[in-house]
Amino acid sequence: MIKKKKILQQLTFVVAPASDEVESLNFSKLVKHLKEKLGVSINLKYSNSYREALLSIKDGSAKLGWLGSYAYMKLEQQNLDIEPFAVGILKGRKTSNYHSLFIVNAKSKIKKIEDLHEKSLILSDEFSASGYEVPKHELENVGLPITNKKLYKNINYVKNHDEAIKKVLDGSADVAAISSINFEKWFNNNKKDNKNLKIIHKSSAISGPPLVFAKNLDPILKNKIKSIVLDAHNHIELGGYGGSMEMYIGIKESQTKHLESYIRPQWGWRTFVLLSSIIAVLAFVVIDLEINFLTLFTDSTKYLGDILSRMLPPDFSNLEKLLYSMLETIEIAILGTFLA
Repeated sequence: MIKKKKILQQLTFVVAPASDEVESLNFSKLVKHLKEKLGVSINLKYSNSYREALLSIKDGSAKLGWLGSYAYMKLEQQNLDIEPFAVGILKGRKTSNYHSLFIVNAKSKIKKIEDLHEKSLILSDEFSASGYEVPKHELENVGLPITNKKLYKNINYVKNHDEAIKKVLDGSADVAAISSINFEKWFNNNKKDNKNLKIIHKSSAISGPPLVFAKNLDPILKNKIKSIVLDAHNHIELGGYGGSMEMYIGIKESQTKHLESYIRPQWGWRTFVLLSSIIAVLAFVVIDLEINFLTLFTDSTKYLGDILSRMLPPDFSNLEKLLYSMLETIEIAILGTFLA
């Protein structure tokens, strides 16, 4: 009972180091809101590495926090008592999706990731999704696995994405793999330097990194934490990974939005262009053939009566000629279909 009381009196919210900028990992307002609503003291802890953040959850010293997409998945694969409960959506967006980007200096002759042979590469922490795991697979797909160091001039690892950007800008590296969220934040905050960077590769969408808590927390407390976080946008200005947030949404909703992002809308501009082209061709054909649909439909009963009078009763006295005509009709249909 005493141990449970201590847990309820104070919790630790751990944050993985995805950025140098405080604004890009600003969970302070959310944590303050949780404190006020729960009546529980919450210690906000910024870790020096993803591994440290992981170990905090693993050893129980932290009971909730933000770990990053891949770091969370690594814990889940180890069947540890960890549970995701919310994902943040940045201001102006509809999903939590982001991407891994390969960036170079604007003056670089490197045009694509296939050009990275014998070049210097910057990656982030091994538990970073967009700074390590996704780039690793992207490079393997083009025959440049990072496990083969001979393929590169050198491969260096940095603490976070902002540090990787600085390495490219100061010429310490030819290329860096970073998060699109960090790149966009840097682009907006550094107007003088952003013209010196260019993107040479963009990965497929990565599902947003979730907030997590320990499964061994009291179920009532977990439900309170989740409901407070999902409703927080109605009460405070939210922050999180990447800056200001529209809101935090549930895991199932986030997964649905992630899957929907891979489905192209059926009514895009290509669809409208195609339909417009078909209508234009049909209109030309109708005009060129001088088809009068009003006359066609008003005279249809007359034509139908004439056809039926010649069809009924059926006459099979010249069956051989009929069969030949049927075959001829099929041949015309085949040829017409082929030409069409």
